Amino acid sequence: NGTPLRPQSPTNPNGASAAELEQFGEALAGDYTVSRRRIKPNLGLSGALGNRFQIGQDIELGVLGAFRYDNSWRDLNETRRQFAVLGNGDLVKTSELDFDRTLQDVELSVFGLVGIDFGSNHRLKSTSLLLRSTEDQAQVATGYPEDPGDVSRFTELEYIENQLIAEQIAGEHRFPALADLNLNWQYTLAEASRESPNTRNYRFDRDNNTGVFSFARRADSNQTDFDDLTDNSDDFSLALKLPLALNDDSSLDLNAGGAILRRDRDSSIRRFNFIAVGPDANNPDLTTGRSLDQIFGPELIGPNGFELRENTRATDNYTASQDLDAAFASADLNWRGKYRLSVGFRFEDNQQDVSTFALGQPGQEPLRSVLDNQDWLPSAAFTWVLAENDQIRASAARSVSRPEFRELSPAPFTDPLLDLETIGNPALQQSDISHYDLRWEHYFSYSESLSVGAFLKNFDLPIERIQVPGTGNLLSFANAESAQNYGFEADYLSGLGVLDERLQSFYTAANFSWIESSIELGAANDIQTNSSRSLQGQSKTVLNLQLGHKTDDGRSDATVLYNVSGRRISEVGIFGAPDIYEQPFDSLDFNWRYRISDGWTFKFKLRNLLDSRVEFKQGAETTREYRPGRSLSLGVEWRPGAGSHD
Repeated sequence: NGTPLRPQSPTNPNGASAAELEQFGEALAGDYTVSRRRIKPNLGLSGALGNRFQIGQDIELGVLGAFRYDNSWRDLNETRRQFAVLGNGDLVKTSELDFDRTLQDVELSVFGLVGIDFGSNHRLKSTSLLLRSTEDQAQVATGYPEDPGDVSRFTELEYIENQLIAEQIAGEHRFPALADLNLNWQYTLAEASRESPNTRNYRFDRDNNTGVFSFARRADSNQTDFDDLTDNSDDFSLALKLPLALNDDSSLDLNAGGAILRRDRDSSIRRFNFIAVGPDANNPDLTTGRSLDQIFGPELIGPNGFELRENTRATDNYTASQDLDAAFASADLNWRGKYRLSVGFRFEDNQQDVSTFALGQPGQEPLRSVLDNQDWLPSAAFTWVLAENDQIRASAARSVSRPEFRELSPAPFTDPLLDLETIGNPALQQSDISHYDLRWEHYFSYSESLSVGAFLKNFDLPIERIQVPGTGNLLSFANAESAQNYGFEADYLSGLGVLDERLQSFYTAANFSWIESSIELGAANDIQTNSSRSLQGQSKTVLNLQLGHKTDDGRSDATVLYNVSGRRISEVGIFGAPDIYEQPFDSLDFNWRYRISDGWTFKFKLRNLLDSRVEFKQGAETTREYRPGRSLSLGVEWRPGAGSHD
C-alpha cells in the first residue's frame, strides 16, 4: 500500500511480524539460477493493409492498419576495468570484470488510421498507436571488483517492459472564401510506461584455498528491485497559413499558431534484500557450494536464517510535471523563383517541477527541482537560386535544450549506452543554443546532388555527463559555462554512369563531417582533470560511404554501407584521471533486395561484417571492450498488386 516494509519493534508496533516476514520472503525468493542453452534464430513479422472508399460524390474514406513483431537475441562478452591515478600521474588497475550477457528483445507495434476527406478542402483523421518493447537479460560478471587476489561472481536477472499508447485526432482545412486560408490542428493523448519487476542481483565470492564459490556475507550480497514509471501527456497544436500571390511568380505565406503541452510522471523504485538474522545463515554447510535457490529455500528463510528487509533509498521515488505553452508567427517570401526569405519567432513558456521524496516519510520535505523559463526563439533562412541547378542557403536560429525529468531527480537509472548507474542533478538548468548555417547545393539531376556546408553552434550552460566523486562508476550531470561547435559537412549522391556507360546501374553516396568543439567549464571544473577539451560525446570526424547497384528492370537492388566516427569522450576524467574516450568503430553492412515476381520480394541483410571491437580507453589503458557480433537476416515481403506499379 505504498508504505515501506519494516519489522515490528517497540518503536514500530505496526510493522510486519516475524511470521509475516517469513511469508513475504518465501513468496519473493526463487528463480535465481542461470543456465546455458542454445538461443533461437531471430524472428520478425510485419504487415499492412489499407484502402480507400468513395462515399457519395464528395466524401472519401481511407483506412490503414499495420503491425510489426520482432523477437531477437543478443549475446555479448565484455571486459570492464577501472583505474586509479597515482601521485605521479600513472594509472593503476583497481578492478577487472568479464561479463557474459544474453538479452532477448521482443518488439510489437500496432498502428491504425482512419481518415475522411470532405471534398478537396477538409480532411479529418484519427491515428491510434501501440508500441511495446521488452528486454529480458541474464548477466554473469566474474573477476575481482576490489582486490586482484579475490575473485567474485555477480549475477543480474532483469526484465524491462516499455510501452507507449497514443491516440491522435487531426484536421486539415482550407477556406477558399477567405483567400485560401489554411487551418491545421491536432490533439494527441499519450501514456508511456516502464516496468521492471523483480530485478535480481546477487554475489558469490571464491575461496582462494578451495576454489569454491560461496554466497557472499556482505551487506550488498543480494538485491531485488521493482521499478515502475508512468508518464502521461496531452498535446494540442494549431497552425494558420495565409498564402498571398504578389505577382505572377512571387508569393508570400503568413503563418501563425500555438501549442499546449501538459505532462506528468510518477516514478517509483522499491528495493528489498535478505539479511542474515539466525545461525543457519552463517552455517557454511548450508550455504557453501549451493545455488541461491537452495540457500533462499523455505528451510532457511525465517528467524533462524535469512529475513526479508526493505532498503529503498530516500531518493528512489519522484513525481514530475511539465506545462509548456507556445506561440509562433512567421513569414515566407518567394520572390520571382530566385530568392526565398523566411523569418519568424517562437515564444515558449515552460515550467518543469520534479519532486523527489522519501517513501513512508510524508513529513519530510521533498527535494524539488523547478525550471521556469520564458524563451523567445527567433529564426531566419535565406535561399538564393544562382542557376537552374545551383543554390545557396543561409540560416540562423536560436533553440533550447531542456533537462529530462530523470536528469533533474537524484533517483537512479541505468544509462542505456554505458550500462552504468546514473543519477540526476536537481540544480540543472536548460541550455540555450544559437545555430548558424551556410550551404551550397548543386543538383546533377532530380536524384543526384552535391552539397557543402559550414556551421557554427554556440551553447550557453551546456549539459554534460560527469562522474560523481568517490562513487566509483556512478554518473550524474552538470552545466558547464559555455561551449562551441563549428565545422563543415559535405554530401554527395550520384550515379557512376557519368564515368562510364557500363557503370550506369551503379551509384555512390558519401557524407563527411569535420567538427571542432570546445567547452568552458566554469564552476563545473572543481574536480575535472582537463579545463580545456572537446564536448563530451562529440567526434571530430564522421564518415558515411555507400555503394549501390540497381538493375535496369528494378528487380534487384544491392548496397554496401560503411560508417566510422572519430574518437569521442565517453566519461569526463576527474581528480587527475584522464578522460575516457570511446574509440572509432568501423561498421560495414550489406543489403540486397530482389523482386522474385509481381508482389513477392526477397530481402537479405548482413550487419557488422567487420565485427570490429568496441573499445573505451583511459590514457593508454582499456577500460571497456567487447565485440557486438555479426548478424544475418532473411526476409520475404508480399505486396498484392505491387507489380503493376513498378
